[in-house]
Amino acid sequence: MQNRITKNIFERSTDSRLQETGVVVLEKEERLKAEEIVKKDKNLEAENRDREEKKQNGEKRTMSTQGIGSEVIKAVLDLVRATKEGRLDTRADLTGVEGAERELLVGINELIDAFVGPINVTAEYVARISKGDIPEKITDTYNGDFNEIKNNLNAVIDIMNGLLDETGKLIDATIEGKLDTRGDAAAFGGGWGKLVGGINNLIDAFVGPINVTADYVERISEGDIPEKITDT
Repeated sequence: MQNRITKNIFERSTDSRLQETGVVVLEKEERLKAEEIVKKDKNLEAENRDREEKKQNGEKRTMSTQGIGSEVIKAVLDLVRATKEGRLDTRADLTGVEGAERELLVGINELIDAFVGPINVTAEYVARISKGDIPEKITDTYNGDFNEIKNNLNAVIDIMNGLLDETGKLIDATIEGKLDTRGDAAAFGGGWGKLVGGINNLIDAFVGPINVTADYVERISEGDIPEKITDT
């Protein structure tokens, strides 16, 4: 209202300088109003943009969880259940599954394969060793911790083969009458070394009396009657 009155006063004035001043004042006021309107519009535009971005982000999050079909989710849960129950040959059925969902199930199947392969090899080798069937060393390539399992199995195979070789040598030596032959217990660690040491002690238990008997028989055959045996 005041602006209109001021404008009318300026328009009625015959003073050209006053009119020019009034025009300048009005232009400044209009410019300020225009700048204020533009500022409000920019703020409103920014608010709308933020609101739209939040909406889109919310939709993306919803799609990330709801975009996976119920059948795929069920397939994953079935795999988890089968694995917990020890049914390690179970895999997701890929029939009719396409796109990203198929890639997801393929990846899970491959993940299970990566675990099950070494597990099955370990189970097979342990079963064979427990039955006295010593398998060949594993030569397949495994990565990371799976390779550590392979190395441990190969170490067991080396130990078992070493024990078989060592006991075989002792048996052959005994058959050949080489009663001073003993196994190399130091070549084996832990309980395996004790086992070889125990076999050596067993041989000593036999060989000691045999040697005494042989010595006494030889002396007696030569007419040398020895003292009675007093060893315990």
